[in-house]
Amino acid sequence: MDLRSSKAKLFLIELIIIILFFAFAGGVCMNMFVAAKRVSTRSTDVTNASMMAQAAAEAVKSGGEQGFLDAVTGAEGMNGSYSVAYDAQWTVVAEGQGIYTMRVDFSQQDNGILNADVTVKRMDDELFNITAKRLDEMRG
Repeated sequence: MDLRSSKAKLFLIELIIIILFFAFAGGVCMNMFVAAKRVSTRSTDVTNASMMAQAAAEAVKSGGEQGFLDAVTGAEGMNGSYSVAYDAQWTVVAEGQGIYTMRVDFSQQDNGILNADVTVKRMDDELFNITAKRLDEMRG
């Protein structure tokens, strides 16, 4: 009897160790899946932000400040500084209601070059930044 009881105890200890191992492995895998989802979301955000910023930069290059205002709907601002708010699906929304914000700051150099600094952020996290330059035909 003592031998069978000893084997049963050993089997139960082995079973508990195996269950603990698989629970630990499952926890590690869940952490990896969460991290992968976070990286995937960040990558998608950067891709969409770069497309929006590049579209704005191309509008600046083709038409200057007025070209930007004509091409980008929902741009609000004045004195060379404009911003556009976007929701989670990158649809233009009212300022203060969006998750993403694109800000474009214009500055004119003495040699007639118009600079546009385009920055896209998610909350306070900068996703993408690009600078577009355009020679102003009136001055250059």
